[in-house]
Amino acid sequence: MESNSMFEPQPTRKGGKGRVGSLVVLLLVVILFAVTNPSTTDFSDHMVKKFSDESDNVLTRGIVNTLGRGYIEAATQRSNYVLFSTFTMTDGELSAKYIGLLNGIFIQTSP
Repeated sequence: MESNSMFEPQPTRKGGKGRVGSLVVLLLVVILFAVTNPSTTDFSDHMVKKFSDESDNVLTRGIVNTLGRGYIEAATQRSNYVLFSTFTMTDGELSAKYIGLLNGIFIQTSP
């Protein structure tokens, strides 16, 4: 009678090498996120580029590139969570929220 190896118990690993490897990878990912947590300057640079790229008018692009960074930094509040940051831009009654991570990924979470 042939045995079907699919139904036979498999030997278990001892030593925990897989667990240690997983912890090392997790630690490296945490360090990567912490080191690349974006600053307010990173956020304002991103927004200036975004607004400039969206503008069809050369004059508007020039104004955004010249004055935009200071205005955005003044209108932005950053909350630092070590691995990522949240940014809230407020202009009067309008408000937009973003999550920033990895030194340049900004995800808008509310309009």
